[in-house]
Amino acid sequence: MVKLKITEAMVDECLALLNALLAQRSVFDTELAESQDMTKNKNAALIALKEWIDDFDISAKIALYDQPQLLEALGIFVRS
Repeated sequence: MVKLKITEAMVDECLALLNALLAQRSVFDTELAESQDMTKNKNAALIALKEWIDDFDISAKIALYDQPQLLEALGIFVRS
């Protein structure tokens, strides 16, 4: 190592930097996994909400069949 002009202090410093980098990478990986889990949860909630709205629209069309103005007030457009 002397021929390459690398001292023991330089090696110790590089090892310390490597350990710090590995620790930061571990934190990054953990946060990435949490973010992916939250995205899955959000998508599942949006799908459940869409299914609920679809059911609501069907029920409203049945209940308000003879009152198209009320359906349009709900955002359900009916052809005249």
